[in-house]
Amino acid sequence: MSTLDVIVATIGRAHGLRGEVALTLRTDQPEERLRTGAVFAVDVAGRERTLTVASTRTQQGRWYARFQEV
Repeated sequence: MSTLDVIVATIGRAHGLRGEVALTLRTDQPEERLRTGAVFAVDVAGRERTLTVASTRTQQGRWYARFQEV
């Protein structure tokens, strides 16, 4: 099976005290792509990590997410 890398969002700065981060969206379907339980492979300083969406919310048109590392 082949894989395709797609940028869904860019993770921005931390927001609040509950582990949320601000997202800059790169998709036109955020409700579908950022559902709770969605899994993303990310490369951090040459090390691959897997993040699972724990929750998302919007506030004043901006998206915020909380992730769990698997």
